[in-house]
This record gives sequence, C-alpha cells and structure tokens, in this order.
Amino acid sequence: MDKNTILKICPSFQVRFIGSEKYLYRAKDRLAWEPDIIKNEMFWEVWEFFLKPRSVLEALESINHENDYVINAIKGLIDCGILEVNNIKDGYGYNKFILSKKLINNMESVFFHISTSRMNWVNYSKSKEIQELDHNEMDIKVREEQPPSNFKKYRNSIPKYDLAELIPLKFFKSKINNSIFSKEIEGLNNKISLDLINLLLNYSIAKVGTVEMYATGKHILKPVPSGGARHTTEAYIIVNDGVDGIDFGAYHFNVNNHRLDKINISSFDVNKLIIASNVLVRGKGKKPKVIILHSCIFERSMFRYREARSYRVMHFDLGHIHANEIIVGSILGLDCTESYSVPENLIESILSLNPLKESVMSSFIIY
Repeated sequence: MDKNTILKICPSFQVRFIGSEKYLYRAKDRLAWEPDIIKNEMFWEVWEFFLKPRSVLEALESINHENDYVINAIKGLIDCGILEVNNIKDGYGYNKFILSKKLINNMESVFFHISTSRMNWVNYSKSKEIQELDHNEMDIKVREEQPPSNFKKYRNSIPKYDLAELIPLKFFKSKINNSIFSKEIEGLNNKISLDLINLLLNYSIAKVGTVEMYATGKHILKPVPSGGARHTTEAYIIVNDGVDGIDFGAYHFNVNNHRLDKINISSFDVNKLIIASNVLVRGKGKKPKVIILHSCIFERSMFRYREARSYRVMHFDLGHIHANEIIVGSILGLDCTESYSVPENLIESILSLNPLKESVMSSFIIY
C-alpha cells in the first residue's frame, strides 16, 4: 500500500444510533446493518481519523497502534467500501474555488450530500425508467417494510370539534383582487372563530380526495400538491382566549376524521406555546389569537424518496401550505404572518414529539 495515498470515509456511510445500539447505514443503496467491525476499538479510531481526507502515512504517525495492525485495519475498511481513495473531483481538490469557508469546514456534510445526490434520477417521460427505477424499487420496499400511515392520531388527546368539510367564503367579509398579494392588507374585521379556523384548514391541509399509488396503495389528496402524495405536514392549533366557538387550548388537526382533537396539556404549557411561537419583531406587542404550528413527519417522504431528495420535498410541501394560508388570510383581511423562526426544541418538548421522527418546522399566526 502506497503510504502517500489519501483516503477518506465514503460519504455515503453514516454511523447511526437507536438508543444505545449503533449500526452502519449506507445511503447510496439504502442498507443498514450492525456489523461486528463497529464493536472494534480500532474501527472508531480509523473512522474518526479519516472523516477528513488524510494519507496512510499520517494515520501511521497518529494512530497509537503497531503499524501492521493499522495497515490491516485500513485495508479491511477499504475492502468493505467504508474507506475510499479521495477523488479530487469529489470536493477537496476544488472546494477552495467553489465552496464557501463554512462549507469547507463541514466537508463531511458536503460529501454526504454529493454521494446521496448521485442516486438514480427517474425520468418519468420514459416508461422503462419508471418500471426499473420506480415500480421495481417500490415493490422491493413494500416487501421490506410497511409504508408509513397517511394519518396521525395524537396519543394524549380527545375528540373535541368535528369540522365542516365545506365552509362557504360568503360567510365572511372578503375581498379578492390584486391587493391580496400586497404587504399592506385591508382589515375587514372578520371575527376570529372556529369557523374561520375550519376555513383555513380546509384550504391548506385538509383531505379533499384520494389517489391510488403504485405499490403503496391509497394516498390522500389535499388542497396543496405534495411529492408522491406523501403530505408530510401535520398541524397543531393553539387557541388563545376570546376566539368564538372554541375553547382556549392546544389541538391537533385529525386529518382522517376532519376533526380537532384537544391535547391534554396544562394552561401554563399552552401559554408557553403561544409565547414561543410569536418571536418575530413584526409580532411584538401583538396578542396572537390563533397559531397553527406545522410539523413534519419525515418517514412519509423518506419511505419513497430516501435521503437524497426528502428534505427538498418536505420544504416544498410546507411552502405550498403557507402560501395558501397567507392567500386566505389576505382575502379575509386578517392580521396574520408566517414564521420559520420557532424554538422547535421547546415546542417539541411540550407537545411530546420525537424530533427524529416528527419535528416542528414553522408557524402561522393570526392576531
């Protein structure tokens, strides 16, 4: 082995943890396993050392074991694909020309992104690619694991308000013209009420139909598009005092039953959610009346799209929902705003969300 060879950990590999258990995950072919090698102390020393590209000679000088032992460990990791020769085109040869300083200091993330983005892209205009890269892959997936549910029922909640599938716009004062896209919205003095919340949910995140998808069966349709009909976004409605027709409290929008389920948390925690969701300067001094917190259930999207494109699809979905909320709010002349600046750790703690499975993304606030 040439001791001047520059090696690095293959960016498609990650060490992942479930509780105290650890395993290897390889993104490029979506395999996860628990090899004996990760129980070896030498594995961790070599893994940590080659997270950044370094030479074999540097490893021999830095890793405190006999040279033959280190060489054999390196060869073993090369043989199983965990270590690879640093390809200059993968980043380190030209990153100083195209990458910012911040990215250069986070090359592990850059490499992982590059690797996962090399996954096969399906050209849906070609029936052969649809069959080979989509249908055949999904046939394998559904044999390996159960597709995630389209619906969530919040555990610590009780059914509270059945919602109407149709709320006519004529029930409210409204104005539809080019001014709805202006930052200066004309107030129409609509009463903030359960019916108004119902209308917003109907136009943003409610179920409006179903569609049959290959291999994974029936999926839901909503007023907003979603990659592969995954619809990853959930809605939690926080209601302050003085909203007509609905009690102060925190609610989960049960899409399957078109219902608001009241979450069993204290008034103190509800107030903490209201304060935490209203952190932007434009909301300073205003009293939020209704807050819609949006979360994302990652596996709905990742089951189909896996690592490379999952995060893009999730943000597209959420952006469409926000757009619909803002348009409806503008038509009704509401004093409202949207925010991606939410203290997700605090909110997830209060709502008992596991952030590895479902994380808070944003809020829509009505004053």
